[in-house]
Amino acid sequence: MKTRMKTDDTSMRKKIIAAAVECIEKFGLNGLTVRRIAKEAKVNIAAINYYFGSKDRLIDELIKQTLYTGFEENINDFLIKYKETPHKALELFFLEIMGGGLRYPNLIKIHFYEAFVNNNYKTISVKKVNSFIHEFEKVVCLLLPQKAKKDCTMDMVQLWSAIFFPIVFPGMMREYAGFDFADPQVQKEYVRKLIKIYFGE
Repeated sequence: MKTRMKTDDTSMRKKIIAAAVECIEKFGLNGLTVRRIAKEAKVNIAAINYYFGSKDRLIDELIKQTLYTGFEENINDFLIKYKETPHKALELFFLEIMGGGLRYPNLIKIHFYEAFVNNNYKTISVKKVNSFIHEFEKVVCLLLPQKAKKDCTMDMVQLWSAIFFPIVFPGMMREYAGFDFADPQVQKEYVRKLIKIYFGE
């Protein structure tokens, strides 16, 4: 009975977090209210307070969960595929990161709001990204031509900057480039070119 209740609690928390993500995309952070989240999740406001205590705590949990889904789950899947087909695994992995970021632009803004607005780079999101890229580098630099550690790290900074820029500023170069990063075909071509530049054929 206790296990059943714990499972139900976990399911409800996930449902509320998913509803909060949808509300963030619809209304932005400034338009995010407990009432809207409750309506989206089809629960009463008391349920949100019961499971999270407050909207701020819900947002904190949402950030942790989406960081886990976006990075740790993806890297685990990537490492399994990477052992068999490294270049294909890289392509699928970067497409997942880019596609996910472009699908949830307001969620990305929440993750990096403090960095953008207050120059605060000590947030959990920034720490998680840095930790993730460090782990990523240890694996993928085996694919690169023999390089000094400093050169490999520089490659990773350039590569991830090229991945993050279209996610954070998808419309920045639309007028110049004449294409839209929301187009999956554009994403594929972009990622393939990056992989070719940094990892060869």
